[in-house]
Amino acid sequence: MVHAYARLLRLYPEAFRRRYAAEMSLDFAEALEAARAGGWAAVGAFALRVLGDLAMSLLREWMRTGRLALTAATAGVTLLLWALALRPCAWRGRAHEASGEQDHHHHRQQRQHHQR
Repeated sequence: MVHAYARLLRLYPEAFRRRYAAEMSLDFAEALEAARAGGWAAVGAFALRVLGDLAMSLLREWMRTGRLALTAATAGVTLLLWALALRPCAWRGRAHEASGEQDHHHHRQQRQHHQR
């Protein structure tokens, strides 16, 4: 869990990470040990609380940098480009299905015509 938390800290702006990441990691490790003494339910509650706090502080820190809109726009464009890049694969699969249906329909019409 400590390694996962350290990875999540990478989501903070670089200047914030340089200043606070080491201290935050140590605080997390100590608090996790205290939660483990209370059993799995305490660890689960601790993890949920940490994730909520992390989400709020990430948003706050990115807003402080004034780059939240740029970061969100970059993420949006990246997702859009991936969606467009992967779309032809889906189209090819549907095109094959559609052509197979058309071939089946065409062969059925030919059989019906020959039976007459």
